[in-house]
Amino acid sequence: MAPVLEKHSSQTRLFAKIVRQTGFRSIAKLIERITIPGILLHYAFRKKYISDLARSALANGLAQVVIVGAGFAPLSYELQRDFPTGEFWEIDHPATQRHKVRACSEIGIERVHYLAVDLSATGVDRETLINTRFDPAKRTFWIAEGLLMYFPADIVLSLIRTLSTLSPPGSEFAFTFMEKHRDGPNSIRFANQTC
Repeated sequence: MAPVLEKHSSQTRLFAKIVRQTGFRSIAKLIERITIPGILLHYAFRKKYISDLARSALANGLAQVVIVGAGFAPLSYELQRDFPTGEFWEIDHPATQRHKVRACSEIGIERVHYLAVDLSATGVDRETLINTRFDPAKRTFWIAEGLLMYFPADIVLSLIRTLSTLSPPGSEFAFTFMEKHRDGPNSIRFANQTC
């Protein structure tokens, strides 16, 4: 999402410039090889797969997409550009979302509604979501990518229950998770992680 980086601040403009340098990829690959081999390819495939699922859902009549924990990912921006009849929501931590909303408002993103929620402290408020034109009677595609592993089971269950009350039959939910390793209850990590 280069336009957001370009509009946000001088630091993000510098970061965007650095990332475009040919030597940056070599450095990133070296860091990846030292820490978690294959993680960049994992991210690329995961992003593409979830994007393909969302596009398929929209092409097959789902009218709403809600991304829980959207971060700085450009998916809602890309979807609203490519699907002119869809409506899109991003639910994210206020600290992250504040920056994205500011940058996105400067590049003309339409039909993306932002809800600032600290999911570790409170759940998704049904009425607040509905007040932003979300229609619980419409089939919805929900996304929670790279998010659920950061919360305890009770918060994850509460979130899933809330989303189910907002989802008529035919809605879909794409999410990622990490399996616990046998060596302890708090040992969620990538299998090939080296540090």
